[in-house]
Amino acid sequence: MLRALGAGALLAATGCGPIQYIANVSLEASGALVEAKQMKAEEQAPYEVTAAEEYLHKARELAGYARFQAAVAFGRKATEMAHKASRLAQSHPPGEPAPAPTKK
Repeated sequence: MLRALGAGALLAATGCGPIQYIANVSLEASGALVEAKQMKAEEQAPYEVTAAEEYLHKARELAGYARFQAAVAFGRKATEMAHKASRLAQSHPPGEPAPAPTKK
């Protein structure tokens, strides 16, 4: 009985990683990056777009090694940077140079 519960808990824990990866990386981060690019954020926020692309690439690489927890973390960073790029693209009209990135 106890062994069956332990096996069920193990299956539940391993099953969440791929599901979180699909939700956070495949859907959310990829969609946010596409949206940023549609808003021409590459021109207004090149640093943020590049960071989002690289975080997304790393997330996919880690998922290939079944390191889903790390992949999800990089996927969240990609989403955050893509949203930031979108906000910057909205706040600066096309043709106007974007401000330099600020350090925190």
